[in-house]
Order: sequence, then C-alpha cells, then structure tokens
Amino acid sequence: YAEAALGLLDLTPAGLVLIFCFVPSISASIFRSWSCQAYTISPPGESLKEVEYMRQDASVECGTDEHKPITTLATGFIVVWPIGSLVLYTSLLAACYKPLQAK
Repeated sequence: YAEAALGLLDLTPAGLVLIFCFVPSISASIFRSWSCQAYTISPPGESLKEVEYMRQDASVECGTDEHKPITTLATGFIVVWPIGSLVLYTSLLAACYKPLQAK
C-alpha cells in the first residue's frame, strides 16, 4: 500500500496539470448545451417567427424533444462534476497523506 501511495504521489503533479488543462474546455462543452442562436424566419403566407438552434449543432432546435436529452445529459454532468472533483481530490489527499507527512 505504501509503495502504491508513493507511486501515486510521483504522478500527482502531472495528473493535476492535466486536469487543470482540461477543466475549462470540458466545462464549456457542458454549458454549450444551452447556448442557442435565434433566427427570424418568414415561412410563405405566415408572419415572422423566431426559432432557436444550438450553436454547437445547428440541426437541433432548442426547446424541442430532440434538444431535451442533450440538456438532461448536460445537467447530469453538472451534478456529477462537483461531486467527482471532490471525491478525486479527497482520495488523492488521503492516499498521499502519509507520504507527505514523511517528507
């Protein structure tokens, strides 16, 4: 167990740098699920109508049944992300506690 903890301690800086580098892009991707662009269209014989499509995928109209699973999944990731980060850092700290005290 002590050898595994020391090995984890050696990999910690690289792992934290990787997490630090990817957190902004992952978070931005999650929140893009709600980023919609509004367009005003004029169907023949009808009045002007405003529709919104996802900026990331213009084939998906916001607020429709096709958009709902995307936002549901993104909501799940938002819920998991803080808990997952907390568990990751807590387990990392617990695994490295004794080696850090020894140094």
